[in-house]
Amino acid sequence: MFFEDARPTIDQKKGRDKAIKISHEFYGWALLGHAVYSIFFLSKFNASFWILVCGSIIYSLTNFYFSKRRK
Repeated sequence: MFFEDARPTIDQKKGRDKAIKISHEFYGWALLGHAVYSIFFLSKFNASFWILVCGSIIYSLTNFYFSKRRK
C-alpha cells in the first residue's frame, strides 16, 4: 500500500522532539506564572502551593517519560 513505508524521517523526529521540549518549557513557565500570580495578587498561598507542587510533579514525570521515549 501507499502508506506502508510512510515513516517519519530523522528531521521530522527532531522537529517533534523540539516541539515537545518547547511545550514543556511553556508549561513550566505558565505554571510558575500562575503560582506567582495567585500568591501575590489573589493571596491564596495554600491553593497556589498545591498547584505548584502538583504541576511540578506532573511536569517532571512527563519530562522523564518523553526523555526515555526518545531513546
